[in-house]
Amino acid sequence: MKKMIRYAIMLMVGLSLTVYGVIDLTISKYGPKPMSDAEIIERAKDLGMVDIKEKWIESKEKEDSE
Repeated sequence: MKKMIRYAIMLMVGLSLTVYGVIDLTISKYGPKPMSDAEIIERAKDLGMVDIKEKWIESKEKEDSE
């Protein structure tokens, strides 16, 4: 009887690892791809965020032109 319980436990562990492996492969294949730094900066600009360096350069250019 103990041998049968051990067999059932090992079978459940093996099946669960197999199922989780298949799920992980599916998610990694069809899941969202990581974004590059350039894509993040471009999306931030589209949403209205500004780069402090660009603002500083614009203010310096405005001061020089006056």
